Amino acid sequence: VQDEHGNALLGVYVSAQGERLTDPGARPAGHVHVRTPADGRFELVGLPAGEYTLRAYPLETPSPDPGEPWLPATLEHVATGAQPIQIELARGASIRGRVLDAQGAALFGYVVATVARGGDPVEYAQTDAEGRFALTVPRGSSWTLEVRGAPEGEGFRTVFAQREGVLAGTRDLELRLAR
Repeated sequence: VQDEHGNALLGVYVSAQGERLTDPGARPAGHVHVRTPADGRFELVGLPAGEYTLRAYPLETPSPDPGEPWLPATLEHVATGAQPIQIELARGASIRGRVLDAQGAALFGYVVATVARGGDPVEYAQTDAEGRFALTVPRGSSWTLEVRGAPEGEGFRTVFAQREGVLAGTRDLELRLAR
């Protein structure tokens, strides 16, 4: 796993999800993942022969600029036993802000979601004790943001506030609930 300049990336979790197994009777491997060391190399072992979707999540990969975090990457139709592959992670942009109640008090544990044009949430962030959140999105993109309740409760199904046209790179966004 590397960046756009060919530099190895440490702390990227690479997972495999089965698409099509060579032997239809083979038992799927379940959730298989590894973490990249400093040289960025990874090997997923114990997979039945077939094709897989690989996902690379930069969960522990430090970014020199918090305003340009790493984006996850997905590769589809990767065959077991294939030649070594390279996964390149691109830089994204942050949307940062706070969620407040109608009186201006910070709201902890709420979820802020980016919503795609089709209406499905794409990316989530939960607010901290000061109501702050940070979302990672592709550069140059525009999003509708929804504020929902905590993911463990019924409130997650409720949209408490919405803001359209939020641009990647927006900082200090204030999302205030009406009541």
